[in-house]
Amino acid sequence: MDPNLSAIVFGIVRLITGLLTLILLNKFGRRPLFIVSSTGMAIFIFISGYYTKEITEGHMEKNIIPELCVLLYVSVASFGFMSIPWTMTAELFPIEIRGMAQSLMMAVANLIMFSILKVYPFLDEMLGGAYAVEWLFASVSAASTVFIFLFLPETYNKELSEIQEYFKNNTVYIMRSKKSNDSEEFGEEMVHLKDTVQQLAKD
Repeated sequence: MDPNLSAIVFGIVRLITGLLTLILLNKFGRRPLFIVSSTGMAIFIFISGYYTKEITEGHMEKNIIPELCVLLYVSVASFGFMSIPWTMTAELFPIEIRGMAQSLMMAVANLIMFSILKVYPFLDEMLGGAYAVEWLFASVSAASTVFIFLFLPETYNKELSEIQEYFKNNTVYIMRSKKSNDSEEFGEEMVHLKDTVQQLAKD
């Protein structure tokens, strides 16, 4: 695909997924979207790496599958890893340090992204090709899925005091205390009840 056309397509996709994120965040919460995003990133960039390897080595004719997978990679990244962290910083930090913490996190994130762009040519040469770099990114995304599943709590519709109380009593999310389980189940039941009442009202 022409580089200029690729830039336009990627920009449009990011705009659309950015708008969808506003809806998805309030509908599904942070944790499920994070897991779907990181899992999708791992799958799509791994597939892109596979086809890139096969095409580069002459085992397959050139096609658009690698570019399509990268496009899908950017799409799922846009409604997860590229957006949720900035939302969660406002939910995780007390208001007294929130501005400083968000500024620091944005600075670190941009420094990491800049570093990745700069080291890509070295990784390409060291690992033996673009496909290997894509597989490296896929591995990092897969590891992120495991980390999120184990440690990241849901913060949507939670007060800061609730989040702080959770971290006082828990580290691993799937092994959270009985009190946390009861609170979450109660919250889910209330949401379900609210949805049911709204549906009945419409009928």
